[in-house]
Amino acid sequence: TGNNIWYSPQGGGPDYPRNAAGVPSYKESEATYKLPWLKGGGQAAMDGPVYRYDENSASTVKWPQYWDGKWFVGDLYDDTQPRHAVLMDPKTQGDGGLPIHAESLKKIIPVGENGIRNLMDWKFG
Repeated sequence: TGNNIWYSPQGGGPDYPRNAAGVPSYKESEATYKLPWLKGGGQAAMDGPVYRYDENSASTVKWPQYWDGKWFVGDLYDDTQPRHAVLMDPKTQGDGGLPIHAESLKKIIPVGENGIRNLMDWKFG
C-alpha cells in the first residue's frame, strides 16, 4: 500500500528528481510539491477521521451531508498549521494516490484546545 500523504521538514509532499540509481536529489530547489496546500513546516501530517453522514441521526450537531466521505488531515505541530478535509479517489487511494480535492477547515472550525488542533480525537454528531 502506498502513502497518500507524505511529509518533509518543509511540508507539501515534495517529489525530487532521481539519479540513474533511483536516489532522490533531496535538493529543495529541485522539489515539485505534490501537496502544496499541506506546507506548514511543522512536525508531520497526521490523519484524523473520515466523516460519515448519517441521515437517520437526530443529532443537532451533525455536519451536513456535503462532508460525507471527507478525510480530515493536518499538520499537528501547533494550532496555526494547515488543517484540511480531503477527498480521495477510491480507484487510487489504496495505491498511494493523492487526494483529488482539499479544502481548508480554518474558516469553519476554531483553533485551539477545543477546536481544530485535535484532529485525531474528533468525534462527530
